[in-house]
Amino acid sequence: MSITYADIRRFIFHMKDNELKKASTINVYTAAIRFFFEYTLGYVWDSKKIPKMKRGCHLRYEDIRRSQKNDAISFYRLVRDFLTVYFPKQRGASPNTAKSYKDALNLFIDYTSMSQGRPLAEIGFGCISRDLVDGFLMWLETERKYSVGSRDQRMYAVKSFLKYAAEKDKTVMFVYLDVEAIPKKKDGRAKEIEFFSESALEVILAQPDRHKKNGYRDLFFMIFMYDTGARAQEILNLRLCDTRLDADSPYIIITGKDAKIRHVPIMEKTCRHLEAYRRSRHCGKI
Repeated sequence: MSITYADIRRFIFHMKDNELKKASTINVYTAAIRFFFEYTLGYVWDSKKIPKMKRGCHLRYEDIRRSQKNDAISFYRLVRDFLTVYFPKQRGASPNTAKSYKDALNLFIDYTSMSQGRPLAEIGFGCISRDLVDGFLMWLETERKYSVGSRDQRMYAVKSFLKYAAEKDKTVMFVYLDVEAIPKKKDGRAKEIEFFSESALEVILAQPDRHKKNGYRDLFFMIFMYDTGARAQEILNLRLCDTRLDADSPYIIITGKDAKIRHVPIMEKTCRHLEAYRRSRHCGKI
């Protein structure tokens, strides 16, 4: 079980309100916990998140509340920088990938608020632990009915953000290392490879009306996607200059996720369809 700053703050409130301990006594307890964090676990202790207790209950409470607010501000500032600067601009992630990471973090923050009964404005790094992320992943599978692959994608998004945050703020490193240890889940189900029979494929390709302009377009794209195995967005991003029909073995240049480029060979029949489509739609110009 992992210990977070939020757990320590709850312990301090318990000592103050329920056990009626003095400030000096609570400071001794806090010093012992800090020693355990720094010398046993090897983590960096953030004194701003767990300030030293002062005399007067009102002052002690205000110090804790102030540290929670600062933690939330730091958390959301790093979320913003990760999603708007680091991931799309420095990592060069595609808009679709950036959106999926944004959705994953929004879902994680909503779950944290729901599971801990906290308003969104009070969510910070002190709330995050391995137990929380484990619960989040279980919730995705049981309540949201996510597949193992979708579950792991959300886990990678959370890990990527925490790694970025730990590089910016070393006091978050112990949170990142704790969560990073969560393994990828193996899908024990045997996946049966499904494919179209030749007769089924003929029926599908016969659906577009090739005598109409849009029908011929649809037929060509169906043939092109079948031959290349490319994603729909990858086909839509293709330019005429990405085709190499004059090569010894004709191929196309596809730009996939994370701007990765791959050369995909195409069959002679597909080349003929591509030439015909190019003449009909682009007058043969590249």
